[in-house]
Order: sequence, then structure tokens, then C-alpha cells
Amino acid sequence: MNKAVAYLTVCVQKFTDAKPFAEACGGPYLANFTAKFAEGQRMLAKATDDNKKIYYEPRIAIEDLPTVDPQNFASMTSMQDEINAKPELDEKLRHVVPPAVRAL
Repeated sequence: MNKAVAYLTVCVQKFTDAKPFAEACGGPYLANFTAKFAEGQRMLAKATDDNKKIYYEPRIAIEDLPTVDPQNFASMTSMQDEINAKPELDEKLRHVVPPAVRAL
């Protein structure tokens, strides 16, 4: 839980740093930003409270956090391969759909 508190603290700090940019954009972008910022603050408050009441884990300094592995969050496959790949559904339905319709 102490890692979650530390990561959420960094997240809220980054949101705070980005707030002037979101305010400059305004409109729906600002509304979405404000909602996500509030959600991040709520999650940080809950995680901190849970750590104090349930887990009792020592606080981790932000500098001591392990770096996040980008492979856990992003798929490194090429989008060109995904776009040009033939859908699996085409192979399954090739006997059901007439050739004239498949050509369309």
C-alpha cells in the first residue's frame, strides 16, 4: 500500500503541475481534467487513510520509488501490423457469406 500512496502522491503532483495548461485549454478538456484530478485526489486520500488504519506500512520517499515498467501499460506491437491483419471473423464466416457480398 505504501507504493500506491507514493505513486498517487506523484500523480497528484503532476496533475497540479499541469493544471495551468488545462485551464488555458478550457471547455470539455478542462472539465475532464478537473474530474480526473478530483478522482486522483480522492484515491490518494483513501489510500493514505487505508494505510494509516489497515496496513501500517512506512511511507516511501518519492525518490526511492522503483521506476514503472512501460511494458506493463503499453502494447509495443506495431499498429501497422494490426491494421493490415486479416480479421479472424473473415475466416470463420467465409463459408456463410457469399463471395459477392465479401467483395463489397
